[in-house]
Amino acid sequence: MQKLAADINLPLTIVEGYDMPEFLRRVAGHYGERCGDCFDLRLTKTAAAAKEKGFDGFTTTLLISPTRNTT
Repeated sequence: MQKLAADINLPLTIVEGYDMPEFLRRVAGHYGERCGDCFDLRLTKTAAAAKEKGFDGFTTTLLISPTRNTT
């Protein structure tokens, strides 16, 4: 992604990490239903970074995860 962004002059910010204890607290006992919690934790942080930098959109690799629950 970094190479593609550089090649096409696309602004790119990579938002890494999340609060693991908070994630574990949210998903404990929610087997098969944790995708929403993960999306919320990660995308809230990503949306804040996009807003701070004045981006008009953002995306995530979470959309194509082979382990994501699609139901």
